[in-house]
Amino acid sequence: MRAAVSVSEMSVRGGAAHRVSRVLPEEAAVAMVYNGGTQAVMMATPADLRDFAVGFSLSERVVERPDEIESLEVAEQPDGIELRMWLSGDLEALDLVRPFDDALAQAEAHGEVAQVRRGDGLQRRPPPAAPG
Repeated sequence: MRAAVSVSEMSVRGGAAHRVSRVLPEEAAVAMVYNGGTQAVMMATPADLRDFAVGFSLSERVVERPDEIESLEVAEQPDGIELRMWLSGDLEALDLVRPFDDALAQAEAHGEVAQVRRGDGLQRRPPPAAPG
């Protein structure tokens, strides 16, 4: 994907029409995927995505250091971009969305319908069980 696109339009100044070109930033849905589970999806300009993934992971305290990201893949999809990261360290301590099969199994165990789409990176965590 491109980070910007050039568009041509008409501009009127002083009563005269002129054709002008402008460069506008592109936007795409960008999903942060950790160990197979989608944590967040946001709109972003598709440039410097590796830096964006590392910066987001650090600022949201998903990782403490960049070297905790073992691998990072930028995967363009028809409806957006997935930043697929595999993490090292104590993954049980992280409150991340579980991969598809685990989330679906938990939803079925609670008699809930999981709203999860396989293959496109969009996943929702099942609602928590009511206390008691």
